[in-house]
Amino acid sequence: TGEKVRFLFTGRYERRKGIEELTKVLKKWLPENPAIEFHFVGPVPDKKKIKHAAVIYHGAVTEQEKLRSLYREAQVLVCPSYSEGMPNVILEAMASGCMVIATVVGATCLLVNNKTGILIPPADSDALAAAVRSVMTMSAETRMLLRTEALKSVKENYLWKTVIQQVIAAIEKRINN
Repeated sequence: TGEKVRFLFTGRYERRKGIEELTKVLKKWLPENPAIEFHFVGPVPDKKKIKHAAVIYHGAVTEQEKLRSLYREAQVLVCPSYSEGMPNVILEAMASGCMVIATVVGATCLLVNNKTGILIPPADSDALAAAVRSVMTMSAETRMLLRTEALKSVKENYLWKTVIQQVIAAIEKRINN
């Protein structure tokens, strides 16, 4: 669309986070797509960093307000992990209004669906590239719709008042059976 799209990866530099696939995709995409801006939050070794003006490394961010700001400024969280449980990073990003590209591992499919983002198989750089391409070619309105649905999903399903009611109901059911 010609509009700059801000992507965010948050995590440690380790194999199971899918960062090698992400790096491979970015190295290919950056020369062809000046509309991408990609932010990394988390420790990344200097020798593994991509040297490009559109890639910004923030390092480990411990200040909560700075981290919140990075989430709010992003449009798309990329979580290409090989293994996850219930990833807080996805909840945090969705609560900040990000759509999500994530792998189908752990509980990600409970959080991400075709209304809130794009699910891809783990360890598949071609699928990751296709997901990035899809985000880059969708209209700004479509991206905003996915972002709005992501925020709505967190509000409706993952706020403490809702979660605690579900836990209490599950415990009561267990006790009564």
